[in-house]
Amino acid sequence: MSKQVYERLLAEFREAWCRHGGELFNVKIFAPSRIIMGLGPSLDEPPYDLEKYDLIAEVALPLDASRKITPNERNSTFCGYAVSAKEYRTEEVLKTFTRLCGEAGAALPPEFRDQLAGLCPWEMRSPATWWLALLVSLTGASACLPDGRYLGEVLWVRPFLLCIEAIERCRLNTDNPVFPEQNTGDSDSGPDEEKPAGSEADKTGDGDEKKIKPAEPKNYCFGWPEIAVVLKQSNDEKFQKRIKSLHERYPSPIVFGGVGMSPRVEQLKLIEWWNSLEKRWEEIKQKKLDKDASVAESYQYGRDETVVPDIQGHVIRKRGSKK
Repeated sequence: MSKQVYERLLAEFREAWCRHGGELFNVKIFAPSRIIMGLGPSLDEPPYDLEKYDLIAEVALPLDASRKITPNERNSTFCGYAVSAKEYRTEEVLKTFTRLCGEAGAALPPEFRDQLAGLCPWEMRSPATWWLALLVSLTGASACLPDGRYLGEVLWVRPFLLCIEAIERCRLNTDNPVFPEQNTGDSDSGPDEEKPAGSEADKTGDGDEKKIKPAEPKNYCFGWPEIAVVLKQSNDEKFQKRIKSLHERYPSPIVFGGVGMSPRVEQLKLIEWWNSLEKRWEEIKQKKLDKDASVAESYQYGRDETVVPDIQGHVIRKRGSKK
């Protein structure tokens, strides 16, 4: 059942990202320091401007993201508020994101909730809170800076894309979901993987085992908004026409599909193609210069012809009419 839910949510998150990717929609988490002996911030006065931000859900931030948290351990701020700035974004994108987060959080497997309980105190365990806690865990967000200073703020500039990556990374849309290990800084290992036979057989002279990392999944752009973000351009009609024109002159890896289908492309291939345009223009320019230089070295042959040695040709001038 959970697999079907996340297959649908994955499609809806992608659709929302394509539709709202051009809007300046981000998520910011404000997390005051932990209350000690009854002293601290008041829950009646959230640490953000109510006139500038809308609340999505409450979620805590870990005080030390570099340390692995055991299930149900509390190592987080006393409270936290995931909000979205009202300026530059529509009410529709906020409602869509909040709804999808609620549905995604409600479908999380019990073992995931056990791992996230420290970020979801009992007083703030809404469905959306569970999902935002998963994003906090996967992104390594923390209330403190690496040097230990307390900041209490986290900003996500592409929240829809984070949700897409979370479903795929945790394999929630499969029959075997996996909660990735936290990046504690002591290891560069990613999510738990079944190691193929012989994967640890290769050892150095000191006896240290070489770990074979699993293949990294490719990142794809689904629709114009994502393509514009990757190329750091504004997603407007002028940009889309320019890309289509360049695609006709210099074939790109973009797959445009049929009528009504959004363009799709792998990110690295798109960037390589975009960066190669300048080299192609230089080649065209150089060919024109070479051609002009070759024509300049022509000489007269007879009364009506001009020989161009470098291009192995000649030009026959049109004779004037006889009177």
